[in-house]
This record gives sequence, structure tokens and C-alpha cells, in this order.
Amino acid sequence: MPAAALIALIGGLILPPGHVILWEVRSHLPPVSLDELDRFPPRAVATENRIFSRQYEQWLELHRGLCPGRYCPDLEEAISETSRLYAIWDALEDALTEWRLDRLERLETLRDLLGAEDYYAGQMPPPVPLRFYRTIGD
Repeated sequence: MPAAALIALIGGLILPPGHVILWEVRSHLPPVSLDELDRFPPRAVATENRIFSRQYEQWLELHRGLCPGRYCPDLEEAISETSRLYAIWDALEDALTEWRLDRLERLETLRDLLGAEDYYAGQMPPPVPLRFYRTIGD
């Protein structure tokens, strides 16, 4: 973007060299509302799933430690995915906790983590990545 266009975009503000303006772009999404929590599972379910997710991640980390010097891409992917799922369930649990002052922020975080389509459908993922489990009979 040309400098003149950037200066016009930020209202004529001129910054010294090396300074950057950072801003968050969420304007394409409507503001979240606590009424939207009705489409999600209750807090007890969110708490249980968050705990299960953390325990599973710790179990995976233990197995990583049992194989020092070996890199296992599937294990690393499972740990990463479990951490992401934990963050989702943690955000929901926080948004459902009535005494928290940052409930709307946590709800925005949940929307960002889930994606708008799943968020507005109230579609929560499982607490652990199921694709790493074998089906009965395998």
C-alpha cells in the first residue's frame, strides 16, 4: 500500500520510521451476546470435557517422554489438536461461568476458535481428537 494511501487510511496520522499500528479486524462479525450461550452445552458438560481434554493431553505428553529422541508426527499432531480442543472447551466453560467479568471476551474467543459457522450452529467438537482412536474391531 502506498504511503499516501496508508496515511489517508489512518486519518492523516504520521508515525516515526519503525513504528507500526496494529488493529484487530472483527468488524465483519456481529458482536457476541450472552443469549447465544443457550445453544451450547451446559457448564457441567463444558467442565467435564475441558478436564478430559487436559488429562488426555497430559497422557499424550507422558508418552512423548517415554520415547526420547524419537519424533512421532502422529503423536505431535494429537498433542497439538488436543491442546486446540482444550482451548475451545475452556473458552466455553469460562463464558458460562456467571461470576466472570470477561464472559463476552471469552465468547468472542470461542467464536474465533470454532469458526463462525460452528459457533452460530452451537456445534462443539469432541474434547479429544477422535481420529486417533481405533474403532472397536480394528
